[in-house]
Amino acid sequence: MEMSEILNHMMEPRNYGNMNNCDADGIGKNPENSEKVAIYLKVEDNKISDIKFQAIGCSTTIVAGSIFTDSVKGQSLEDADELADEILNMLDGMSSEDAACSEMVAIAYKSSLETYNFRLEDANYPTITKMISSTCQPKEIEEEI
Repeated sequence: MEMSEILNHMMEPRNYGNMNNCDADGIGKNPENSEKVAIYLKVEDNKISDIKFQAIGCSTTIVAGSIFTDSVKGQSLEDADELADEILNMLDGMSSEDAACSEMVAIAYKSSLETYNFRLEDANYPTITKMISSTCQPKEIEEEI
């Protein structure tokens, strides 16, 4: 992905906002600093007909949410889940502060998918929130604490 496209996602994020009539939602949260990402899904015929996200986080989180939601809109739930898995696997080799923002987005999608599956049986099933394993505190700050 070119830098101009990344900057465009930062300045004009795709699919940002709330979705009141969603079929499911899920949250990825950083327990150390209260940053979080919520992903909202509208599903038709096992495909993501609409997806939105909201984030309390840095610009990297917004870019990751915009790119992810733009990539999976119109895709099957399984294809989106595979992309979330690929993202999580790619993050294994990165420093935790570099991985945290993208991990929140991938975990938020996985939470929303899990919520969706439970809501197929119980429409009132609560929103699932999962905590990320990374931290986005820079190493210098961690050492001072």
